[in-house]
Amino acid sequence: MTLPTLLTALASPKTTRDERDRRLNIQLGLLLTETLSPALRETLSGIQHELLERGGELAMPSHAFIHETHVLRQSKVN
Repeated sequence: MTLPTLLTALASPKTTRDERDRRLNIQLGLLLTETLSPALRETLSGIQHELLERGGELAMPSHAFIHETHVLRQSKVN
């Protein structure tokens, strides 16, 4: 899947949040198999781990995988 195709699929209103997370996680996994700078690898790996944690939290609502530090870090990015 090309990047434009992925972005179009992710933006589709028919795509659920869970599907978007899964697709993005797959693409991140593929990117991480490439030769990347250490800084980019660390950033992408961190994003991938947060997506996995979010998926875990959605699957098990009684467990909290996402904490205030995640929210604060995300607010700094935005």
